[in-house]
Amino acid sequence: MSFWAQYAGIFGGGSGGGGGGGGGNIPSTILTDFIDISSGVSTISVVFGASFSVPPIVIATLANTTDANPPMLDILETAISTTGFTVVLSANTPTANYFLNWMAASIND
Repeated sequence: MSFWAQYAGIFGGGSGGGGGGGGGNIPSTILTDFIDISSGVSTISVVFGASFSVPPIVIATLANTTDANPPMLDILETAISTTGFTVVLSANTPTANYFLNWMAASIND
């Protein structure tokens, strides 16, 4: 089962009891990428490779697959627009071994 089929509830569908899920709107435009983050960064600006007609739904995760015991940093996606978004971290990145994975999706494009 695809990611979008599993999480269609985000886009208006839902899961029904026993009989399966609701209708859900499958996104028509999906952009995804990752950004390497330098040490000492607390804000990240992301610019989409293509514009959306309306601000998309954005999902972002912060990862560090290099450091043995990296501190966990919270993230908040802000200023979501048709051309990009900003991520605010709970603290500065202590090393340059962090990266931001992101996905933006719209059902209106």
